[in-house]
Amino acid sequence: MTKSEDDVNDVNVYELWESSGINAEYGGDKRHPQCKNGGWPTDLPTASIIFCFHNENLIVLLRSIYSVLMRTPPELLADIIVVDDASVEEKHPDIKQPLDDMVALMGGKVKVLRLDQRSGLIKARMAGAAYSTGEFLVFFDAHIECSYGWLEPMVERVYHNPSTVVCPCIDIIKHDTMEYPNNAQQEIQKGGFHWGLIYKWIPLNATQRALGITAPQASATMAGGLFGMSRDYFYQLGTYDEDMKIWGGENLEISFRVREIYLMFCECKLNL
Repeated sequence: MTKSEDDVNDVNVYELWESSGINAEYGGDKRHPQCKNGGWPTDLPTASIIFCFHNENLIVLLRSIYSVLMRTPPELLADIIVVDDASVEEKHPDIKQPLDDMVALMGGKVKVLRLDQRSGLIKARMAGAAYSTGEFLVFFDAHIECSYGWLEPMVERVYHNPSTVVCPCIDIIKHDTMEYPNNAQQEIQKGGFHWGLIYKWIPLNATQRALGITAPQASATMAGGLFGMSRDYFYQLGTYDEDMKIWGGENLEISFRVREIYLMFCECKLNL
């Protein structure tokens, strides 16, 4: 691969050249020390991880998949469903057969589901959910990396209360250098919205901060890119509104139907 102007471009908006040269373990375990305590129940439900993409860069997509495989307990991972929302082969030929060839080497838990026509994020996620087999559904953007210990606290919260939705702490990867700074002390915020129905982050109040960095925090809404919930509860809610064609607003729409949303700020970190 040679560096070109397209490596930082309007399509991906991140540095492909830098990303292609980084070892999959480059981030290390940057969780807060208090977040490394175990003690999870031994009978947690299995999880299905659902990635949806359209014309995603292959290297970044593979990094997302490998991070799940490397940092998820095998006994908790039912499958990883990679939904291709009709990517254009002429523009991204490596996202077709080369992706299939790589997935064939991943041991059987990773499955590619290709949609025949462009359907949009909502229908792509619903197709992925229907194709998956896990008891716990996790929906991810296709350009993330899971940190160590990311899944167990999410699943445990739903294990104790199936009518909750859990969202991970989202660390930041710098888009131009792909640097992953230590975000363990980042300011904790919860989800809200403007009256124009635009999602926004809201700082916790003093009472919420006093609960500690490892405490799950209740939130009125969630960001739409990264969250998990019980399969049964997802379908009990009626899944997504199929008439929502593209991303934007679906996170608030489903938030208003959810009984409880918890943000798992410390123990399950993801990098975006």
